Amino acid sequence: MTKIIFFDGDGTLWYPTMTKRTAEPHKIYFQDSYRDGDFAKHFELTPKTKESLVKLKEGGVMLVLLSTHNTDDKISADDDKVRKAKALGIDHLFDRIESSPNRREGKGEKIEQILRELSIDKNHALMVGDLYNWDYKPAVDVGVKALLLHSDYQDEYALAHGVSAGDFINDLSDLLERV
Repeated sequence: MTKIIFFDGDGTLWYPTMTKRTAEPHKIYFQDSYRDGDFAKHFELTPKTKESLVKLKEGGVMLVLLSTHNTDDKISADDDKVRKAKALGIDHLFDRIESSPNRREGKGEKIEQILRELSIDKNHALMVGDLYNWDYKPAVDVGVKALLLHSDYQDEYALAHGVSAGDFINDLSDLLERV
């Protein structure tokens, strides 16, 4: 039984309005047009996200937004994640909103830390993300099941690195059948 689900932010819970899942979502941060700070103008929730989070929450699953941030300033990084979730109206659905260290294994380390703090066994945890190297692999490397969202920018790469076709989901509503 899944007791806790960790969700990546960019590309998983939300994506750029202009590209959706056709390009890696974090690349928008390097564009001058994004620098106006109006997050809600540039991003939208991925399909079926809010209603799926509500159902998972109602089912008693603990929800954690855990996303990597390109700064080592944890306070700034955590605040950024909260602001993004709030701008899209989903902040209240999460039990925790945190950033992981800005290195590939950082998300796995943070998952282990949170599971220890909450005394939850890894067998009862799940990671959902859009990137093999930054979401899927770090979770699997620490013994946590992971799922990847289908995307134009990641499917072929993930399959080439051994991700099973059964570890892909189309949108977050697919989780409702798996937990």
